[in-house]
Amino acid sequence: VVEFETRGCREEACTTSVTGGQTNILPHWFFEPFRSSLGSTGREQPDLWWISDTATYGLGDYSWDDSATDRTNYGPNNVADPTQWHTWRIVFTTRNNCVYLDAWTVDGVDVLTSSRSYCSAFGTTTYLGFMAYSNTYAYVRGFSTTSSFEVLPISKQSYCVETKFCPSGTAVCDATLADPALTVTRCTTGLQYDGTPADIFPRMLGNEGVSISWLDTSTVATGYRVYKYDASVPFATDTSARLLKEISTSACGLTHNYIDFRDVTTGSEPGLQVGYAIVPLDDAGKEVKDKAGVSGGSSASLSSERRRRLSSSSASASSTTSGFIVTWFGDIRVKVEAEGGGPVEDVTVKVAHLVNNAIDQNYQMGFVTAQTDEYGEALLNIRVEDTSWTTLTQHFRVEVEKTSKNANNVDVIHGFSPPSKDLSVKHLGETTFEFTDTTVNIISGTVSHAGLDANYFAADCPHTKSEDSSECMCPVDGAKVFIIRASGDHEEVTVNDGRFATAVLEDEQVTLYLGRYYGVGVNSDCEKVESRDYDPDDSSLGKLHCIELPDKSLVDVVAVTGTPTCDHTDVNSCPAGYDIWV
Repeated sequence: VVEFETRGCREEACTTSVTGGQTNILPHWFFEPFRSSLGSTGREQPDLWWISDTATYGLGDYSWDDSATDRTNYGPNNVADPTQWHTWRIVFTTRNNCVYLDAWTVDGVDVLTSSRSYCSAFGTTTYLGFMAYSNTYAYVRGFSTTSSFEVLPISKQSYCVETKFCPSGTAVCDATLADPALTVTRCTTGLQYDGTPADIFPRMLGNEGVSISWLDTSTVATGYRVYKYDASVPFATDTSARLLKEISTSACGLTHNYIDFRDVTTGSEPGLQVGYAIVPLDDAGKEVKDKAGVSGGSSASLSSERRRRLSSSSASASSTTSGFIVTWFGDIRVKVEAEGGGPVEDVTVKVAHLVNNAIDQNYQMGFVTAQTDEYGEALLNIRVEDTSWTTLTQHFRVEVEKTSKNANNVDVIHGFSPPSKDLSVKHLGETTFEFTDTTVNIISGTVSHAGLDANYFAADCPHTKSEDSSECMCPVDGAKVFIIRASGDHEEVTVNDGRFATAVLEDEQVTLYLGRYYGVGVNSDCEKVESRDYDPDDSSLGKLHCIELPDKSLVDVVAVTGTPTCDHTDVNSCPAGYDIWV
């Protein structure tokens, strides 16, 4: 658990309040939990941030394994002014060879809609730190880190050992005498356990139900019983607790293996707050109730000793909000095409939640975003853990936007029809809608072998020149198509089964060209670092190398000594397939 107070300002004195989006996005600063070293100075993702951008104003995460696109925006989330002090509390856990961000609250208000992961940090040594955007003054105070299970008999601690090497005969080997090149710090995590199931983590998996994983710390348990109970009361007092399954397992010894179980009875009720309890069984098959583990915190614990210890801590045993909230789970699939058809790539798609035909202030426009791919499609995954989202059908507003550069390097804002769309989506369902980009046209074509038509195919016609055409073709495998836009940018155009299509601005002058092609699996001499002899046995022929012509075509060039060439005559000593180029 990491906790601190922070604020960000536009000037050092912090006198200017900020209550809405700013064109310069200031203040903008980051908490970075996985920095590579104590002395590093640059930004190191992933991070959690505050950003004052007009489009994504508020709190957000960036570059986690499962961020929405590359970032997730949560809006201001009850933060009226980022220049005032606000308390951030972040909870991390490790499981399944991954590091998870399981909770993030600001001033006690939940920020996350679902857990975030960053698996590449698992098993590595990283450092907590901060970074501020240019011209932002970020402040931190009251920084503390604790184990989320410190008050329980089961806990995790990190242990670090630093080794120093000094010259032989040194009486006291301290930092002033040690060789810094040989000073090494190694850290590891130790687990203090008493057989209680730990790290109980429910996670919504859509139609597959709720996945429940926990850390098996018992050396003697012969099995477990998985209960679902009313999270508003402690598990010990809930007479309606429902046994979901009994699982047999051998004693795990010191391996502490994760066990996974799936509850398929719960996922259909979004917003429902439930608790899960994992109760170990002894050799006689009886429940060891003082070693039961529960999800969502310790307020539902069976152990009176653990409840007593918690009552004196900041995690009060009287809390009744310890359960898992069933995630509202739905998808919005958006397709963007140009007028006349054809996909439009790199369109930003944003969504807001609607309540009574108005935008929900807790889930404002952009709380989930995505970009269209080479097929003009974007999938917005709506995953919300909120007790107010109990209705199976929820309503959303979708907006699309894109900006391109014209030949004068001036921004061109694309127009879309319709500019936005209100959609209804059912829990565990998917809704699809199409937008038309009225600013662009489509250039499409094929890359195929010449002279091949339906007569060359024994059965049917596997590839046609268009979706609505019966004209056969044989695609050139491995061929690449590129476009030079009016702005001068070079982009690759996706080729699929020999067909390609790309969107261009109206009246935009572009150039399409084929990339170098020498056949599938064949390397061009042009791609080699050094040129080679065309024919080592012929002293009249020099090195073979590559030249790219102004039209982007590539030609192999070999230097020739022998018959002189003048007056543009075709008589020369070039090898077959080569000629003089002036």
